Amino acid sequence: YRDSIKNNSVNLSFHSGMCSMFELFATPSLFTGIKPYYSSLLTVRIVGVCLFSLIVYRTGKIIFQKSDQYYSWQAVCLAVIVPCLLMFWGSNYTAEFFYWRINEAKGFCQFVLLPLGFSIIIAMFKNIADRKILWKEQLLVGAAAIPVSASSLTSYLFLLLMGAFSVLVYDKLKEKWKTVGYSVLCAIPNLLYLLIFICEKKGIIVL
Repeated sequence: YRDSIKNNSVNLSFHSGMCSMFELFATPSLFTGIKPYYSSLLTVRIVGVCLFSLIVYRTGKIIFQKSDQYYSWQAVCLAVIVPCLLMFWGSNYTAEFFYWRINEAKGFCQFVLLPLGFSIIIAMFKNIADRKILWKEQLLVGAAAIPVSASSLTSYLFLLLMGAFSVLVYDKLKEKWKTVGYSVLCAIPNLLYLLIFICEKKGIIVL
């Protein structure tokens, strides 16, 4: 599978297509002559580390930010320290997933999409008045998880389920139908692709 990507092959199954970002670089490789594997290895890895730092900063800003501050020093420290701890931690597995595999679908899902969805859930506790906008952001994260990794389909749905449940408990079931409705709306894109994925694996449909 990976060798076919390195050789610019586009004959991928539906499962392989959902589990890799390498094929997204197939078209640019026609103009640059750089194989998709190597272009994604360099660009997505750099972008992924920067995105993860920004997500950590946003999460820290949500937690520590005061109304009279333009930015939060605590969040800045977290955005610098957390990625460094992951890269230089004693566990090679953690460092490998963060740095070596962030250019791959599973690593991008683990360190970009899921933390971003988690930060939105935290913001729902801190900024109740902005929840309508935050639910729209959550929908975008769910939709963004679809073309990146098949693993993100179920993991994002679990994150969304736990987040909606936490919001319901925090609100003491106030406006419960609105929360349930928003969470179901955010889950629809993933549920549709998950249904297609299951049908393709079962041989019900051929893609």
